[in-house]
Amino acid sequence: STEIAPFTTIDQITASLDTNENVIGLFLNLRKVFDTVDYEILLQKLSVYGFHGNAL
Repeated sequence: STEIAPFTTIDQITASLDTNENVIGLFLNLRKVFDTVDYEILLQKLSVYGFHGNAL
């Protein structure tokens, strides 16, 4: 879940640092990722993949 994921990540990072392993973080900001989506095309493709009704 989204509540457990940060704690799991911190545990993994801490364990790696304790054993002198390298740790790399990659953070992506996807806030505006859907601003350029053509929703007509998206809905057509989702329909092809079997999404219908409320899910679509």
